[in-house]
Amino acid sequence: MEAKSVSSHFGAHHGPQSDMVNGTNAYEYPGKRYSSSPHKDVLADGCVGCHKDIKQLSGTDMFDIKAKADYDRDGTVEAVQMEVQGLLDALVNENGTGYLQTMNPPMFKKDAKATFHELGSGWAGSKSGSWSEAQIGALWNYKMIIEDRSRGVHNATYTMQVLYDTLKALNPRLNESLRPR
Repeated sequence: MEAKSVSSHFGAHHGPQSDMVNGTNAYEYPGKRYSSSPHKDVLADGCVGCHKDIKQLSGTDMFDIKAKADYDRDGTVEAVQMEVQGLLDALVNENGTGYLQTMNPPMFKKDAKATFHELGSGWAGSKSGSWSEAQIGALWNYKMIIEDRSRGVHNATYTMQVLYDTLKALNPRLNESLRPR
């Protein structure tokens, strides 16, 4: 399958938080297995139960929840949200070297930022071209994870699996040994 046109509005519906918590509706690459963190099973009072007592990392808007590994391979095991941001930056970053910025034609501008607030303005405006199913799936997953706005907190396992598989589809040489099982 191949796409000949893509709208800037293509992607998961705004507010995919429930999808992320439940570990559903990302583009799941063929031959890959997906699981979920136990997050959805421990929500006693919905979102309010979790958003009360989690501490912030000093000087950031991120929660102080340590990741299990150095998923973004920057040499440091950081908070989950920092690890997820590192993986998102491999797709779109301010240096213009992200996979979605360097494909031909690009889906995001060279100076786009991997944030929810910059999602619309970062779109490259390419309405026609030729993108593979893996590339269109990568766009879907990138936008879904950005739209979720939790940077992995809603379901770290599923988020990391989806990002690893997305990156692997765009770069077959990617070492996926840290992909959660």
